[in-house]
Amino acid sequence: MAVIGGAEVLRALSASGYLLGVVSNAMGTVESELASVGVCSVEEGSMPRVGIVVDSHHLGIEKPDPRIFEFALESLGVDASKAVYVGDTVRFDVAGARAAGLYPIHMDPFGFCGTNDHDHINRLAEIQSWLAPA
Repeated sequence: MAVIGGAEVLRALSASGYLLGVVSNAMGTVESELASVGVCSVEEGSMPRVGIVVDSHHLGIEKPDPRIFEFALESLGVDASKAVYVGDTVRFDVAGARAAGLYPIHMDPFGFCGTNDHDHINRLAEIQSWLAPA
């Protein structure tokens, strides 16, 4: 069985009609870093396309503040009740997404979380089985 990487998952989700965005607590370079390693881009081209990359450094708001998620949702034109957010921390990602009204999924590859109040995946490729066709 082949391991599917993040770029391939994003490409498949985009091709299925999902609107995608990235929300990151970063230092102002996350958009260019994702593009430089071929994960995704907001530009048309050969990489998987996302509608927005929100970098907390530029916005001045960090996760878990729900406003950073709300900014991304507004930019994409997506209602929070119809959005899923995948993140790798409980404090910043699960709590922040939940506070903004999104459905949080915790990517916990080693199963260390131990909390049952939210859903988990071990690898990003599993997200495809959680989603209905767009």
